[in-house]
Amino acid sequence: MKNAASSRPAAIGLRMYRRIANAFPHEFKSAYGDEMLQVTEDAVEDIWRRHRTLGLLRLLLDIAIRVPVEHVTELWQDVRYGLRMLRRSPGFTIVSLLSLGLGICVGTGAFSELNATIFRDLPVVEKPGELVALQVPSSNPNYQQYSARADLFSATFAYVAPVPFSVSVGGHTDRTWGHLVTPSYFSTLGVHPALGRFFDAEQPQAPTVVVSYRFWQNRLNADPSIIGKTLRVNGRPCTIAGVGPKDFLGASPMIYVADLWVPIASGTNVAPEVAGDALERRDLTLFQVVGRLKPGVTPERAEVELDSVARQIERAFNDPDRDRQGLRIALIPGGKLLPIRKQDLKLMTVFPLALVGLVLLIACANVANMQVARAAARRREIAVRLAIGASRARIIRQLLTESALLATGAGVLGFILASWLMHLLSGLKLPFPMPIEFNVN
Repeated sequence: MKNAASSRPAAIGLRMYRRIANAFPHEFKSAYGDEMLQVTEDAVEDIWRRHRTLGLLRLLLDIAIRVPVEHVTELWQDVRYGLRMLRRSPGFTIVSLLSLGLGICVGTGAFSELNATIFRDLPVVEKPGELVALQVPSSNPNYQQYSARADLFSATFAYVAPVPFSVSVGGHTDRTWGHLVTPSYFSTLGVHPALGRFFDAEQPQAPTVVVSYRFWQNRLNADPSIIGKTLRVNGRPCTIAGVGPKDFLGASPMIYVADLWVPIASGTNVAPEVAGDALERRDLTLFQVVGRLKPGVTPERAEVELDSVARQIERAFNDPDRDRQGLRIALIPGGKLLPIRKQDLKLMTVFPLALVGLVLLIACANVANMQVARAAARRREIAVRLAIGASRARIIRQLLTESALLATGAGVLGFILASWLMHLLSGLKLPFPMPIEFNVN
């Protein structure tokens, strides 16, 4: 009874050892499995008597560590063999890598472009998802009535863009693009100055200007004492009130990039766009309008409410088109680099991605056809490997390893090509009279 009781833990340890040993690769078990189990069966009782539970745990830990090591070893053998086979077929390897690499490059480039334009939020801006914008410009009187809807918006602003300014720095004059803005421009966006301050409603009517961080670095030599100094804009002296935060280039940096911001009140003396009675005319639709929705207010509700306001304005001023059908107001996301209506988002994203998917599918189909043709020439090799003891699972794993090596190499090649292409596109100067930021890195 004592011997039976003493051998019970050894028997349990031996059963656990066999189960773990069963996880070894097929080739390893074929070569060493029986001998390893026989040695363990002969030694397990002695291990129990000498070292008790600690000895059995050490025995099980040793084999538990050895199992993944053997799998990694066989995988490394498959990788080395796969590399040798791919090196023996340079034509197949080069064509496969180029085909898949170009497909991956096209897919990566397309997604990078969408991510950099449609999906990306405005940099630096606070809670960009709360911002909405009118799809078409509005007049200043109409903007005043839209902004009066305090039940819809916590804050609003309007700006005129693009506005070319002739800026003189150190005796050198260049054209610089900017915005004419209402005082609430920066506070509604939730951005904070890197230096100085932004505009506010109480400031005097004297010409003032805020410059971008990029302009401050490139044109003003990052002078920390620049605040309060004078900058000549369109021949008029303007006081520099502040420097914008880094990476901030306005409320629409992709379409209407801005390096200068001039308040509309002082802009009447600086910019001809708002000279005269431009701020009083309802037919002069110069202003891009953006608002920050109040918590709980949906863009759909705001669109309906503003459409009602627009209809009231048309009736109040006897607009000749006041009886036309259709919406007067359409809202788009105001916190995106490239604002697009939700109704158009699927068309702008699904179609390009589906097209890219088809290109990648064609590349994969080409490589698959070459793999099938190559497999016919490798039948003798596979038959020999089966004859010397390789399992079907090992053959399949070997072929999958070769495919994984091709996919990995093509992925690296595609990523390098896509990075190079995106770098070229980001530095591309489009033939437009005004600069368009197209940073897709």
